[in-house]
Amino acid sequence: MTVRLKMWISFFKTYHRQWFLLFFSLLVIVFWQFGYPYSLFFQEPLQLFLFSRDYFFNSISTAGGLSGYLGEFFTQFYIIPFGGPVIILFWLLSLQQLFWKILKRSVPGASHFYILSFLPSIWYCTILSEEFYLLSGLISVVIALTGVLLYTAIRDFRIRSIVGLLIVLLVYFTAGGSYILFVLFTLSFEFVKRGSSIGIKGWLWSCLVLEILLAVFLPVIYRLHYDPVPVLQAYITEHFHKISTVFPFPVVLIWILIAISLPIVLYFDKKIINRGRRNTLYIIQVAFLLLVFLGGHSLFANPKAEYIKKLDYHVRHNNWEEIISLCENRLPRNAFAVNYLNLALAKTNQLGERLFHFEQIGPVGLFLPYEREQLSAMIGNETYYHIGLVNVSQQYIFEATEAMPDLRKSTRSLQRLTDVAIINGDYELANKYIQLLKKTFFYKDWAEQAEDYLYNESKINNHPDWGEKRRLRPIQDYFFSVENMDQILLALLRDHPDHKMAFEYLMSYYLVRKDIESFMKYVHLGHEMNYKYLPVAFQEAVLYVLGLKSQEAVEQSNFPIEERTKNRLYEYVDIYTRYPNAQKLLEKEFSDSFWYYYHYR
Repeated sequence: MTVRLKMWISFFKTYHRQWFLLFFSLLVIVFWQFGYPYSLFFQEPLQLFLFSRDYFFNSISTAGGLSGYLGEFFTQFYIIPFGGPVIILFWLLSLQQLFWKILKRSVPGASHFYILSFLPSIWYCTILSEEFYLLSGLISVVIALTGVLLYTAIRDFRIRSIVGLLIVLLVYFTAGGSYILFVLFTLSFEFVKRGSSIGIKGWLWSCLVLEILLAVFLPVIYRLHYDPVPVLQAYITEHFHKISTVFPFPVVLIWILIAISLPIVLYFDKKIINRGRRNTLYIIQVAFLLLVFLGGHSLFANPKAEYIKKLDYHVRHNNWEEIISLCENRLPRNAFAVNYLNLALAKTNQLGERLFHFEQIGPVGLFLPYEREQLSAMIGNETYYHIGLVNVSQQYIFEATEAMPDLRKSTRSLQRLTDVAIINGDYELANKYIQLLKKTFFYKDWAEQAEDYLYNESKINNHPDWGEKRRLRPIQDYFFSVENMDQILLALLRDHPDHKMAFEYLMSYYLVRKDIESFMKYVHLGHEMNYKYLPVAFQEAVLYVLGLKSQEAVEQSNFPIEERTKNRLYEYVDIYTRYPNAQKLLEKEFSDSFWYYYHYR
């Protein structure tokens, strides 16, 4: 072994804790910034954090309210690139450092278990990749461990026991359900610290029983005399999972693991360290953490959902070309993704040209029905808004708000409701939403700019978005049903014959349904769009119908159709009629055509 290598090994052993901290920090940053950044961008606008005295006191007045308030406060900074990963890293490091200090203080031989102190943080890092688990839950655990650190710092058992009862109350009302972690750990601590020497008797027994009774009956008293929440919510509180009726087992598992860490460390200290097998212990710890990370990732992280959230981010920022580019690199197969792709194609005047360049899944890829859950309504509203059906967009946003798992408002929904209210000239309602948004940190400027437009008709009409939507709104009333979208689009075209986006959506709607008869009935509306040539997908559909009659019908067509499209039709027909394995032969050259879609999909 060379001298330089020995120096590096010595250097690593001396500063191994700093190296592990650095590696963990890099792992967290890479995981969130390069693996799941759009999950954070997606979560941020789904809450409404207000900078107001009333909001603060209303938040902290419930069990666990402080952790909930802090969770929302820090979550709003997810809007900043790198903001989310850095914030999560801060709280994960806080959790690790607290756990490590508690281990050192509680177990004499804990210095060999530094690697193990990263276990709760690694597990919680993966938990947060599921969008329903909240940052406030992590903060709650940190608050509880702060209480544990204070508890274990008191040497006199009698004083420690009394203070412990007060900390239970404090942790319950500030951190919510993590008070259970505090109680479990203190019980484990006392058994490990004193149980082996004096037994469970006297003062020790009385205090432990009293602490257990307090832990059991405190939530009962809370719900009976203060806040009549369901039993589960009284014990666990609502700050771990967006759906308060869901039992957050992964978080409870952390509570249990932290509580039983003391006897586990003592056991391995006797079995391995005392036998001089330290390297074996380090390998076991590293391997276990790796398994925990991989297992947590497979359980909670969702790469497919990250793809949808990435598209959603670009839709909210009108990055239409970026959406198309993403879908070219990774073909969308999910209804949400196809919906966003088709919207991006329409916004860039490519829907009729490239409709079948991507896999279509029927009408749901154009218009999302409301499925009585938040996501379909939130995503589905975008198409209706951009096509000019702003009242349908408003309806979807209302439904999305009602379907929010935590039953709260969001900045995203308030922004869209403000858009619609201003477009419709309902300035009193718009002002109501604006005043709420003005109390936020990152949406205050947007709200103040929107406020300047209220009651200013000419300014609104000249706005690049609101003015356009005003001009595209339906004039006549209609009954909305996603099953009859063609009738709604036809009504919109009667009001605005030059509405190109509505026309292309209508024609695309018929084509993905393979409703050739209706397509041919209304394709003539395209004359109002001043096309030099019909979009390619529409040319192919027209030629298909004409080709069923005769080649002369194709050649004598009055529709604005390019010669190359006619030539492609003849090539397609030749292969389709001559070869029994036509599908395979056609797939390479014609899979992006309406003809191939009509016959084989």
